[in-house]
Formats: sequence, C-alpha cells, structure tokens
Amino acid sequence: MTVDEMESAIRKHDQYTKAMEQILPTLATKQDLAEMKAGLETKFATKADLAEAIAPLATKIEVREEGARTRRHFDVVAESLEGSISLVAEGHLALGQQMTKLEANLKAGFETRIRTTELALQDHARRLIALETRNS
Repeated sequence: MTVDEMESAIRKHDQYTKAMEQILPTLATKQDLAEMKAGLETKFATKADLAEAIAPLATKIEVREEGARTRRHFDVVAESLEGSISLVAEGHLALGQQMTKLEANLKAGFETRIRTTELALQDHARRLIALETRNS
C-alpha cells in the first residue's frame, strides 16, 4: 500500500469515526435498556388484570335480556301511543263534522239573508216605480 492510499484510508476511517461520534450520544446504554425493561414490566397488564377489567362488562345473555326488556317496554309505549293517536283522530273527525254543519248553517243563513234582501230591494223598486208613476 502506498502512502497516498494509507492517508486516504485513514481519512475515510476518520470520517467514519466522526459520524459514529455523532450517533453514539443518541443510542441507548445498557443502563437505559435496563430502566426501560423495568418500566415495561409495570406497564403491561397481566391476565388477572384483564379478567378484573372484563368482569363488570355485560355478557351476551345479559345484553339479549336487556334488549328483550327494552323491546317489551317499547311495545307497551307503542300501544299507548296508538290509543292516543286513535283518540286524536276521532276528535279530529268529529271537529270536521261540526265544521261542515257550521258551514252549512252559515251558508243557509247567508242565502236566507240574500233572498230577504233581494225581496226587500224588489219591493223597494216597485214602490219607487209606483211613486214615480204617480208623480208623472
């Protein structure tokens, strides 16, 4: 190996060492890894922890039973609503019939008044004609 080749190899080695010196402070030490391992052991749940966490949750059977109770409750509420809606519909129908009768009565009353007024106007016109014929 020539002197130039040796110097080039030493320069490359020097650059490589500087790059390693930059990276080394960011790497974990044995002590860092031991501390992380100790921390992880307290962070993971055990089977007993999971069983304890799951215990208060509802089972499929309990969920089905609650669904059935809710369904029965809603069926009762629906029946009650059907009765109330029926009652409102009957009241609406009766009110409609009363409105129809009232409309007929008002129409008959107006027609009677119109006929009476027409007769009165005709009578008044006859009187005027009779007066005008007397005066002329």
